[in-house]
Amino acid sequence: MPFVKVLKTSNLPPGGKKIIEINGLEIALFNILNQVYAISNICPHNGGSLGEGMLFGQTLLCPLHFWKFNVVTGKSSNQPAYRVETYPVKIEEETIFLDLPDEDPDEE
Repeated sequence: MPFVKVLKTSNLPPGGKKIIEINGLEIALFNILNQVYAISNICPHNGGSLGEGMLFGQTLLCPLHFWKFNVVTGKSSNQPAYRVETYPVKIEEETIFLDLPDEDPDEE
């Protein structure tokens, strides 16, 4: 899967978070100590916007019911059966790129 240009690093300063929509996906981006992480913005519990949640280190609290997710692994620490999709990130020339799944894998 090719990496897709999504954002300039200047639009996501350290400690920042941003919600984007690309290829039909809602993705939450987080800059933690100049390392950028990307996860699905949709909480698997009740569809809450994870990008609007509070971040404590690498732990994100869903704003609806306070489920906890690790932004690096996508795993929930208080609901182990749940996780959110994570997306590989690379930064080149002050631009953030994400490795996203194909738009429609069933299409031939």
